[in-house]
Amino acid sequence: MHLARGDLEAAWAVVDGPLPSFVSLPAHVAIASRDPERIEYALSPAIWPEDQHGPGDFPEAYAMVKARALLVMGRQAEADRLLAEIKARMAEREEPYPSRWLSNAYYQPSELPGLMGDLQGVREAEADYLKNAPRDVWGSRQIMVELAAAFARAGDPERAMHYLEVLVDTIGPHDYLRFSTNPDFDSLRSHPRYLTLAADYQAWAEERGHE
Repeated sequence: MHLARGDLEAAWAVVDGPLPSFVSLPAHVAIASRDPERIEYALSPAIWPEDQHGPGDFPEAYAMVKARALLVMGRQAEADRLLAEIKARMAEREEPYPSRWLSNAYYQPSELPGLMGDLQGVREAEADYLKNAPRDVWGSRQIMVELAAAFARAGDPERAMHYLEVLVDTIGPHDYLRFSTNPDFDSLRSHPRYLTLAADYQAWAEERGHE
């Protein structure tokens, strides 16, 4: 809840050991804080045990988050090597995404191409989403964030903004906070459409006496 409200310090303060049902969540909090020490700790066995690196249908859960962490920390060459390894392993699987577009999936089909800057791959994933994903408005909340992040990383800011705008239009101005601290959107912070979302949230919050 703290992360959804954009309060990273409060979110990190309640990280206290592994979260078996949400094993990647502490790492996402740490990545959003952009703090290398927090990130290293969140990826360590103390917070993310090795036997939980690939939960359920998501064998690349740990590797995918680690690659994103490396990118956020500016370790591009290491991230590129890890992403290439992930892609090679995924290519060997008969079904790389057995739970594709599950709303609470550890990663979506758009994430890997997004992290690799593969715009065509992101567009192909989006086409699959539009054709095959369940029509679940609430469940699509996180998926729209992931699609927006993939387009932002792959160099299509307009399509990224489309999904952020749909998210806010569907859920409400307060949902701006869900992505306001997300490093995947750093390239969009000065985009006019992003600034409009920020201003709309601020006006909404002030109307209700929120900080």
